[in-house]
Amino acid sequence: MKKIGVLFLCIVLTCIGMVTAVTAQEITEPGESEGLAIQAFKPGIGDVNLDESVDVVDLVLIKRHVVGHTPISSAGLQAALVSEGEYISAADVVALKKMLLGIPLN
Repeated sequence: MKKIGVLFLCIVLTCIGMVTAVTAQEITEPGESEGLAIQAFKPGIGDVNLDESVDVVDLVLIKRHVVGHTPISSAGLQAALVSEGEYISAADVVALKKMLLGIPLN
């Protein structure tokens, strides 16, 4: 039963991530994101593939980098530091998930 619940949650989060895209313009426009966790992020943060949109693709790229499967390009490395640590880690994956879902980091 527990495995089914975890699988369902993963599917739901993936679906939410697929329909959630936050553009750099939306992040920086005053008044547009007031009250959302997104306003705490700097423009470009999380946009690992540099397509001017922060979405589930960026999340997958960070995950693949963390597990050592596919390194992030040098241009996307700074954007991948979502949790503002020195190195890209699982904390950046969690922070980007929260950013996509609009959940405050604190």
